[in-house]
Amino acid sequence: MPKPNATECRDYAIQRLTDGAPSALILDELICEQRVKPETATDSLAAAKEMIARNFDEPDYQLIRACAFAGDSYRQQLYRERIADLQVEQKKLRDGSEAVDGLDTEKRLRLILACDRSAQAWATLSLRGRRDLPVAFAPKGVLQNQTPPTDEDIDAAISGAL
Repeated sequence: MPKPNATECRDYAIQRLTDGAPSALILDELICEQRVKPETATDSLAAAKEMIARNFDEPDYQLIRACAFAGDSYRQQLYRERIADLQVEQKKLRDGSEAVDGLDTEKRLRLILACDRSAQAWATLSLRGRRDLPVAFAPKGVLQNQTPPTDEDIDAAISGAL
């Protein structure tokens, strides 16, 4: 595989930055995996950051922010529904209804504990926060505005994505 040129390195760095990869990892990938000179890799990373900062203005980040909130609210709703389903299943297991008559006490207790662990994991996931919003290159007005977007913003972001 031939070595990538500076433009290809810059495009790769932009792609990895928008994926959320840290700069050190991107440099390591360029130098070790793609055999690019350290100077070229550093220059490409700097050019990528400059291009992202120049091309993303505040309306772009407001759209990203609305999408991040919409994604989080969807995940939270999904996990809350799953937790409710698990609690119903646990109640069946505790009561020993006819649907679980074939299970002995040890298996029922293991299933109850597995439901508890799953519910805890889903609760943690539903409360994880807005990590989808990239803040590394966000304009100043976006970072200072921490109010949730309106329903119209979220609807517009969702309909624009579809």
